[in-house]
Amino acid sequence: MKKKYKPKKSVTPARPTRWRKIWRFASLAFWPLLIFVAAAYAIYPTFFDAFGQPGLPRLIDEATADRLITVARLAVQGQPIEAGAPVSGVIGAVVMIYGDQGPRAGAACFGEDAAQAIACGGRIVHDVAPDFGLADTDKVSIHLLRELRSAAPLWFREKGWGYSRGLYSVLVADGDGARMMPDTQMHVLNAGLEKALDHLRKKKNGVPVLGKAPDQGEFIIPTESYTEYQGKPVALYRASTILPPPTPQEIVEACKLGGDYLVKILQPNNKWLYEGDLGFDRYKSSYNQLRHAGAVYSLYQLFEATGVERYKEAADRGWQWVLEQIEREPDAGGATCAFMLEKHTKTIKGKKKTVYSVKLGGTGLALIALGERMKINRSAEDLELAHQLANHILRSQNKDGSFDSYWPYKEQPAKRIRSIYYPGEAMLGLVRLYQLDPQPRYLEAVEAAADYFTNERFKLLGMRLSVPPDAWLMLTLNELHAISPKKIYADYCETLTDSMLNDQMDRAWEIFYPDYDGGYYPYPPYVTPAGARMEGISACYQAMERVGRDNRDIRALLARAARFQIERIIRPEFAHLYPNPQRALGAFRHSPVANAIRIDYNQHNISGLLVTAKILEQAGAGAAGK
Repeated sequence: MKKKYKPKKSVTPARPTRWRKIWRFASLAFWPLLIFVAAAYAIYPTFFDAFGQPGLPRLIDEATADRLITVARLAVQGQPIEAGAPVSGVIGAVVMIYGDQGPRAGAACFGEDAAQAIACGGRIVHDVAPDFGLADTDKVSIHLLRELRSAAPLWFREKGWGYSRGLYSVLVADGDGARMMPDTQMHVLNAGLEKALDHLRKKKNGVPVLGKAPDQGEFIIPTESYTEYQGKPVALYRASTILPPPTPQEIVEACKLGGDYLVKILQPNNKWLYEGDLGFDRYKSSYNQLRHAGAVYSLYQLFEATGVERYKEAADRGWQWVLEQIEREPDAGGATCAFMLEKHTKTIKGKKKTVYSVKLGGTGLALIALGERMKINRSAEDLELAHQLANHILRSQNKDGSFDSYWPYKEQPAKRIRSIYYPGEAMLGLVRLYQLDPQPRYLEAVEAAADYFTNERFKLLGMRLSVPPDAWLMLTLNELHAISPKKIYADYCETLTDSMLNDQMDRAWEIFYPDYDGGYYPYPPYVTPAGARMEGISACYQAMERVGRDNRDIRALLARAARFQIERIIRPEFAHLYPNPQRALGAFRHSPVANAIRIDYNQHNISGLLVTAKILEQAGAGAAGK
């Protein structure tokens, strides 16, 4: 008898788990993503305009620039002009006039000869205001327009494809005339492309355009610009200048320029104009205790390096404000602890409440500034306060050597956040105090913290996950190594230094624009990380030198960074481009493409550059770092 056929039961495949789905998607997406990233990496730099690079050389030399500036001056004053030999390769030019309060007037004119276009622009200024006269202090800038390019696609242009702020002028023509915002004006005003176009559409900002300008459309125009300083033409690059490698003395002079800025913006209440925008000469009302103390510290350093009394006077005034922020309370053992106290009023559920914040970094920076002050003029009162600040730092230390970054106050709990930088600031304050008053407890606390931060921080299962860019720790390790020369301190200094220098833009393929040279990732390079890294690297340089490392490569990279940082300063040769030239002079700007300012931009860069100047001078390296 035949067996009855029974169909097999269908087997439902197991449903993939969530993680299996994620893995499957990742596997499918991996190769297309890799190809896309590789293609984007290969193509992306080609979208950047090569202005200032071999692909787009300068149109004119210094002598021609001098001649064209003279043409502009004569035209503005309505005087006879001898334009001289034609300058081709342009579609027009802009003439701008600057006085003691920034820009006074300007006009653009289209034409294929730069000299004729500049003469035309100057005459427009004169015709609009026949009584317009050039004062002895007025300065002229000329802007050579290379070629019209469409401003579209706007989003891609804003992201840097075929456009970069400060290297292009922008033109809007609507049948009702044309207006242009020159490259330098866009940069000074921090105007993005979309914002600049919007202003020009509304006839706000910009200068009038005559000549063979287009009737309709929105355009970007690569521009080559020059201004004048002390009777000589100055080649501008993004409303600044590209510098040769600086000498040690030039580095110190740059620090003095930065220090003079801090002196100028110190107010009668002993607070600094903290943060603002140079393009509008506006400052915000916000403030930060830590950065105030840091500015005091850098001015004391600058006084020690130069002997210029005004830096000490400003630092002393800034220190008086720090004293007003200090509170005291006894610790569990009855010892007096001093700390910087922040107070903020917040509205919570319709009621105003005072919120307190006690930051370890604030106390650390106060102690660092006080230590620098005591190196100049030591007093019993200052030493007593230093001990009290140290007491607070010591009670903030945990058994494993780490620190609590915040401390509770008046029954308000402390934040549980751990700062990367506060411990290094506290450690540096303690080691500086130990150098002035060698009590073993200070050295023991710093050594315990150093052991923790070099051996335990950012490790998992014995593997180091990250090396933080902690300049304050680097400063501490150098000074600790000089006192207690443990190999681990110099080794970790080398690890931190190598990690930072790996981020420096020092290879041709990394440097999209010449004013990025010597800065640090990400794009665009910022001046504050550059200054802080220089503080740390220059400190660790000394530790590694003590153990016999050949530091010529580090010296060369420090010199390269110094040029990048000094280029970010508002310097006399182009300060007149800003609305308040006297106040802007000496400020360190946020980046090559942004004019935001803050007091810690000056502090970090002054502190780092002073040590670098000394390193280069001692090595007899000059600017080359050989």
